[in-house]
Formats: sequence, structure tokens, C-alpha cells
Amino acid sequence: MNQYLWLEQKRIKHEIKNDLSEMIIDMGYIVNNTQYSYFSNENFSDIRNSKNKNLFIKFQSKIFNNIKIYMEISDRYPFRLPNKIQVNNEDYINLLKIPGQYLELVNVTKCLCCSSITCSNNWSVGNKLIDIINEVESIIEMKKRIVYLICCRVIKRKYLNHDIDIERYIK
Repeated sequence: MNQYLWLEQKRIKHEIKNDLSEMIIDMGYIVNNTQYSYFSNENFSDIRNSKNKNLFIKFQSKIFNNIKIYMEISDRYPFRLPNKIQVNNEDYINLLKIPGQYLELVNVTKCLCCSSITCSNNWSVGNKLIDIINEVESIIEMKKRIVYLICCRVIKRKYLNHDIDIERYIK
């Protein structure tokens, strides 16, 4: 926890200590569109006193080793959601865009963008960064299930009888 004493926001210090410390790959500040990493920048102490800086944190997913989650957080957090959320360098909103016909395969009826905690209508002070990470991981898991079901339907159509319900085992 001592390595995070430079953080100015108590809420973020608390979240890192309790939920996120094992997942952090990199963190620091963004000043004038330049990232200054706490772990690798010798001039970091000069940047801490700058005005108009945002905190950035890069996480490694616990469930999916190849998933990296990046967030930019303003000083208005937790009253405002993170300014930028990226999953493997892609905007998180793109991960949420799944056509309705595929969502029906996994019995989801609502738009993922509208039901996400990153929607400004759903964001509340009680939400934490770990909640966003958990949501990202559950969306990725859902996408994997959709791909499995589509592949299952193709295999069933080409090679099996239609009365065999192998999709039931994947759902």
C-alpha cells in the first residue's frame, strides 16, 4: 500500500488496496496528453503537482490473461465514471455492440450499452472500478458463449440430426 501514497484520492487508494492491487500493470498521470508512469518515470514527482491531470490505470484481467483494461480517471471520480475505458486498446463501447439476434442466443433482451454500469444513466457513487472490470469479463464470457453457440449451430446443420439439442449443453 505504501507505493500508492502518491495518489491524492482516498477512494482510489482504498479500492486499489482492497480490490485491485494484484491486477495493476501500470499507473500514473496524464498531463497534456502525455502519460507519466509511476513505475517507470524518474520525473514523476514533478508531474504530481501539475494541474489538469487525469489518473490512468492499466489492469490485467484475472480470468483472461490476454485481456488488458485501461482506464483514465478524472478527479471527479466516483461522482463521474472514468473518462476513457479501453479493452485491449479498443474502446469499451465497441465491446458492448452485439447485434440483437446474437444476444437472443444467450437470452439477453436488453441493449448491453444501455444496461452497462458505464452508461451515465446507470453510474452511481457506489460503483467501483472492480465492478467495471467484472462487467468487462462477463461481457467477454458472454461473447465466447455466443461464438460457441454459432459454431454449434453450424456443426449441427452440417453434420448432425436436427433433433439433437447440443446447444443446451453450451448455454
